[in-house]
Amino acid sequence: MKLSNPVLAKKLYLTVVGDLPTIEAALAVADDPVVRKNSIARLARLDQSLAVLRDALVESGCNV
Repeated sequence: MKLSNPVLAKKLYLTVVGDLPTIEAALAVADDPVVRKNSIARLARLDQSLAVLRDALVESGCNV
């Protein structure tokens, strides 16, 4: 995947990665099992998206 703006993509990647611990901590205290299940699924999709973005950044020559 060719990134049109790798610098902006790297900022986005680092911002989201930095927010993951906060998201995971909020999930840990969620009481509703349905909310927990849906949140876990969203985190899994986010993790997959981040992996694709990370690979594209590396291909573009950015260190992440």
